[in-house]
Amino acid sequence: MKPKKIVPCPLYNTDNPLLSDHANELDVFLNKPFWIWDEKEHSEQFIKTNGKCCHVDILGRPQKNGIDFPIFDYQKLIFDAIEQNMNVWILKSRGIGLSTFLIYYLTWKILSSNELQHRTILIVSGTREIHANYLKEKMAGLFERNFPLLNLSTKYTDDPQIYTDTLLSYNCN
Repeated sequence: MKPKKIVPCPLYNTDNPLLSDHANELDVFLNKPFWIWDEKEHSEQFIKTNGKCCHVDILGRPQKNGIDFPIFDYQKLIFDAIEQNMNVWILKSRGIGLSTFLIYYLTWKILSSNELQHRTILIVSGTREIHANYLKEKMAGLFERNFPLLNLSTKYTDDPQIYTDTLLSYNCN
């Protein structure tokens, strides 16, 4: 099966500086780091690339109440743990931005390389089934600020029986 290119909108012309070199594709994300962890280097690259230095800045930094936030030091620990381990369990409190961080991470894995090409992302979340759909919508919403005409194809099911056999047979060792 031939892989499809992700196209924001066919024949779309834009003044958006993030899409100026990539009007019909999301190639702007290819081979970009998730985040540049060294603050000085990040500032230099941000200026040098006109804000296209890393995945987080291309999408737009996470916001809460309209205020942009960087990726925090504790999130580097989470990033490293995810990159180095197949299974990661995190005991956390509410409101620390972990869900947002993880959807930024997933979009980076999807767009920066073909590592997840032809793969399915299964979000199992909390005790309420609507939370998984909320995360899916939030992931799609990441693109609204800098890629407003991007039309993402996503699917949500509230039927837990679909994946129950797979989840129950998954070996966490």
